[in-house]
Amino acid sequence: MQNEMWKDIKGYEGLYQVSILGRVKSITRRISDKNGIGTRLLSGRILKHCLNNGYPMISLSKNGEINSYLIHRIVAEAFIPNPNNLPEVNHKDEVKTNNNVENLEWCTPKYNMNYGTLKERRNAILQIPEIKDRQQVRNKSKRKPVLQYSIDGEFITE
Repeated sequence: MQNEMWKDIKGYEGLYQVSILGRVKSITRRISDKNGIGTRLLSGRILKHCLNNGYPMISLSKNGEINSYLIHRIVAEAFIPNPNNLPEVNHKDEVKTNNNVENLEWCTPKYNMNYGTLKERRNAILQIPEIKDRQQVRNKSKRKPVLQYSIDGEFITE
């Protein structure tokens, strides 16, 4: 197993750090009280994340402003050189929650879209009889079922 190395998060130096394993922590520090007169000690801790489209995301605060970031991008920016200024980060094993630095790589949007089993999974969806064309695949995520009920609340059809 790797030793967990930590680095400051760009723009949040001295406040938050990210590890090569994809964990994010706050740094122990003194902050001003609400009334602005004194200070108190804020203990550092590993932060909990939420999921956004299956990708772990973290909210960071600085000067009263809160911003959310995808953890795989924070890991890549901290630990993976990007000399060609590539815009996207790919998960090599295609597992969105595996933000270990060894599982990430900078890439182009085209590379990211065509990586791994994506084409096979997309083609498998197109083999489903109800899906006639690619436009239906694109629009399927936007569709919502419409349920019909009688005035008495009895289900009629979908």
